[in-house]
Amino acid sequence: MPLGEYDMVAKLGAGSFAQVFRAVHRTKGTVRAVKAIQLERLSPKLLKGLEAEITILREVRHPNIIELVDVRRSTRWVYLILEFAAGGDLSDVLATRPDGRMPEFEARMLFRQLAAGLQTLWSRRLIHRDIKPQNILLSAPWPAAGTLRPDGTVLDPDGGPPTPLPTTLVKLGDFGFARHLAVADMAETLCGSPLYMAPELLRFQRYDARCDLWSAGAVLFQMLAGRPAFRGANPMELLRAIDTAPVAGAPPFPRGVEPSAAALSLIDGLLQRDPDRRITVPQLLLHPF
Repeated sequence: MPLGEYDMVAKLGAGSFAQVFRAVHRTKGTVRAVKAIQLERLSPKLLKGLEAEITILREVRHPNIIELVDVRRSTRWVYLILEFAAGGDLSDVLATRPDGRMPEFEARMLFRQLAAGLQTLWSRRLIHRDIKPQNILLSAPWPAAGTLRPDGTVLDPDGGPPTPLPTTLVKLGDFGFARHLAVADMAETLCGSPLYMAPELLRFQRYDARCDLWSAGAVLFQMLAGRPAFRGANPMELLRAIDTAPVAGAPPFPRGVEPSAAALSLIDGLLQRDPDRRITVPQLLLHPF
């Protein structure tokens, strides 16, 4: 199916309002992702969110944030032409790992790239509101289990010399829930993915960029533990699990998983159920992890 100078060659996924295709530029051969949104399926609120997503992606440029290349419109559709994440997403990586987790040094490399992308959002008074493994995209395949070394080099399966891990492999994507956070303004809309959602969102309380810190901590915990930090069949059960945890902060790790003191300190600071006790953005960026 053509879209201007692009041929949409394969469907990558579909949701209630949008389909995502892999597209190839007809003359240059450049590969892109095309998010096709059917306008008639959008409520006024969702349409407003779409326009906000376009504005944010046009405004923000950073190596660790997915790039919006172009926007095409018709009477029935809006097409977002995006940088193609050839490596899939973090959930794909974890699904290939024994017990769904990765070594701490590997999680540290990935998390630092995620934090760099988030810092760019926060510096512009933006919050993402839907940080989860499926929205942490990879521009190229993450190294297979056992091939990434602590010095940041990747072993060649054919016996060649190790190569350095790219510093821009992680791409934060899907800004459908992102929004500007004006000075002294506190958002109150429930959105995001419950398993990674901060408790203040689950309570329908006011929130700010600290909700992203919680979500980042929940993702980091899962990378190291192989399971979500908290579980619940629905948002209320999830909130109950968070509120009734014996200790605020990092939940217990599975037997045999022994994170470093730095990792425990960071996760404990990010997963404080009281946002006023949560680690701050500057503290995150300066943390020894």
